[in-house]
Amino acid sequence: MENTQTVQIYDYYNRLREDLPTYLAQEQFEPTDAGEAETFERLFKRAFQPIVLLKDAIAVDELKASSYGGHTFTIHVPFEPNDSALRQLQYIPNWTKSTGYPDYSVGEDRQSFQLQVGVTAHGDPNAGIEAVFAEFSEYINKRNENIKEENRKLHDRLRAAIRTRREAIQLERSAKSDLLQKLRVPLRSDPQAKPVNVDVKKPVAEVRKAAASPKSKTSATYFLEPSTAQDIVETTATLGRQFETAPAVYEKLGEEDLRQVLLGTLNAVFQMQGKAEAFNVKGKTDILLDTPEGHGMVVECKFWSGEKVFVETVAQLFGYLDWRKNYAVAMMFSKRASISAVIDTAEECLRASLGALSAPRRIRGGHLVSNHTHPKDSQKTIELHTLIFDLHKKGK
Repeated sequence: MENTQTVQIYDYYNRLREDLPTYLAQEQFEPTDAGEAETFERLFKRAFQPIVLLKDAIAVDELKASSYGGHTFTIHVPFEPNDSALRQLQYIPNWTKSTGYPDYSVGEDRQSFQLQVGVTAHGDPNAGIEAVFAEFSEYINKRNENIKEENRKLHDRLRAAIRTRREAIQLERSAKSDLLQKLRVPLRSDPQAKPVNVDVKKPVAEVRKAAASPKSKTSATYFLEPSTAQDIVETTATLGRQFETAPAVYEKLGEEDLRQVLLGTLNAVFQMQGKAEAFNVKGKTDILLDTPEGHGMVVECKFWSGEKVFVETVAQLFGYLDWRKNYAVAMMFSKRASISAVIDTAEECLRASLGALSAPRRIRGGHLVSNHTHPKDSQKTIELHTLIFDLHKKGK
């Protein structure tokens, strides 16, 4: 069935994680603990659920003679009710197999798989069934492993996005209240309304390990694992896109306030020692994400004010990197009307003024990735992620 498919399970989840800010913006979200829980439950339904095969309920059709003298028959393998089963089968696993994937089809009842089994004239039908089922069962188990891992990542990302959305709503309501007070307009109260508890409680979130433990404490060299670095960048990008859904709120904030929102989210998701305005090598970096072993990532948050400041920001960012750090993030917030022009300018700066080793890659919209020679070691490279977000308020 899936031999003709090319899109992996990872691709589905990656797009789902990227679109979380859009989905949240469409939600009627009340910023309370109960509201968080309800929103999480609704959005997490977009995730796939592992398929559970019911081996004890396998059924076999009557044998049919084949052209080569043996027999061919069909076995039916039912699975537990699963609302996402048919949707997830449109995607191939996050791994490839040189011999291809097992051939199967979904039964008319849409609750079972059909597998074809061929047996020679003197072959053992039971052995044939067991062999075919074993191969198919292994295939389903590996799919399930992919889904469980992607669900774990989605769980963390969704929790962080909901917390950010809650903070944005509370900030927006606070701003409206402040404005009404300045205008001296009395707020009408509804005598039938019930008080709502909006106290922010510290959420219990699943944390990720930053990197595997070293084998030797004396001779090991530490580096941030690429998969962990990618997770941090994706979380940062998701938060930035959340800012874009409410520019009227966030464009009022200064760099320090935006940095604190970002830092709080990263510390809630990752098991790292995130600090703001931390000393590292040549001065104070906006955000230093570090581990006890010393490897980590540096993030700089700035409002876009032109080519000169951008080049200075990235150069300053590189100065904060010690020899153990291979990753950096330049997070730029633009209030200008044309975000496309800002992205084009940043791309040209990375290529012409900041010595990118190759043409910067555009991952999505305002996400640029470039590689540069490490200032502490000419044999090492820095992977720089430039994230540009649109905080332009319509009408300005």
